[in-house]
Amino acid sequence: MPEIQLNGKTIATQTGTNEPVLKNNVVMESGFSIPSGVINSALSGATFPAGHVLQVLHTVDDNNYTFSSGADDWTGITNLYCDIVPKFSNSKIMIMYTAHYADYGDGADPGAVNDTAPRFAIGKNGTILSGYNQDGGRGYGDFGTYIDIQNTSNLSHFDGSNIREDSNVGTTSSVRYQVMVRAGTANAWANQPFFINRSLRFSNNQWYNASRMRSTITLFEVKQ
Repeated sequence: MPEIQLNGKTIATQTGTNEPVLKNNVVMESGFSIPSGVINSALSGATFPAGHVLQVLHTVDDNNYTFSSGADDWTGITNLYCDIVPKFSNSKIMIMYTAHYADYGDGADPGAVNDTAPRFAIGKNGTILSGYNQDGGRGYGDFGTYIDIQNTSNLSHFDGSNIREDSNVGTTSSVRYQVMVRAGTANAWANQPFFINRSLRFSNNQWYNASRMRSTITLFEVKQ
């Protein structure tokens, strides 16, 4: 077995024509980095136990969004997403997210009153994940709120959170998971306006007004 030694210490060995093996007594100097291609190659050939978390990605979005004409079909919240390049095509992806939202109606102006009932779900590459059970024209998704403006403060804002699972990501190419929202259908609850990450009134200095709430999404790639 060929060896490389420095001052009597073995730093690498090789068996036959196999790849050389760097010994574990080698200390890397400060600032040393391994090229990403080497790391990815090592990961692709590595064996991980089931349940091992391979990577974690996280996005924080504090942008304001105004759905002034509602969202009559599932609509992605612009910056509330994570893109992931899975290490294995059969990995499970766990998606954890929180969204902040508010009504659009102004109880002080009867002509501007708008009850609203937004629902939230997770989309994969622009299409809602499978597994959501649609029941006729009723609302569905992970969570949502019916906001009755006549009986709720016109400055109310809400939040919800959930964890979803994509049981088999099915690819090693980039995948986008995005928080999606829907207010109704073309025939029911159409054009309901609402806000994301802010309340109706947010331009003054009153603490009860919310101007920059933070919605988040986190992905965990899990080995199966």
